[in-house]
Amino acid sequence: MGFIEFKGKQIEVDEDGYIQNLDDWTPELAEFLASKDGITLTDKHWEVINFLRDYYEKYQIAPMIKILVKEMA
Repeated sequence: MGFIEFKGKQIEVDEDGYIQNLDDWTPELAEFLASKDGITLTDKHWEVINFLRDYYEKYQIAPMIKILVKEMA
């Protein structure tokens, strides 16, 4: 496991760079991570991000792609 530094805090990530503690996630961290990949998050990105976070919080699993596509249509 590794860490990323953000606002003076070490955030634990796995070998693929995924945050290990969901409580460490913030919109500012999402913007920071996106910028490291050269991405500026738009309203459409936030729509998907918020749907995925809400779904995961409710069901403790990522939605099947057909559910995501249906919700984003």
